[in-house]
Amino acid sequence: MKFQTTIIDGIGVRFAASRTAGKPQMLLASPQPMSVLTCRNWWDQISQSFDVVAVDLPNHGGSDPARRVTVGDAGCGHTRMAWASADVGAA
Repeated sequence: MKFQTTIIDGIGVRFAASRTAGKPQMLLASPQPMSVLTCRNWWDQISQSFDVVAVDLPNHGGSDPARRVTVGDAGCGHTRMAWASADVGAA
């Protein structure tokens, strides 16, 4: 897993990629509040089957902090929601 950084809208964004044309594409975003380093133990395995890119979103891992945070209606009008994501160290 080798990291690179690119600048998007003036913010440094860290990512790793194992690109292989013709394979199904997979995009991995950093799990809250971690980094894409959580993928390192199975990176080689998934990159054998997928064209994969993992991104540390702004404010996560090796990416720069965001200058602004936009909060929209993430609930899409629902009053109760459940969120599921990887959580390193959860019991």
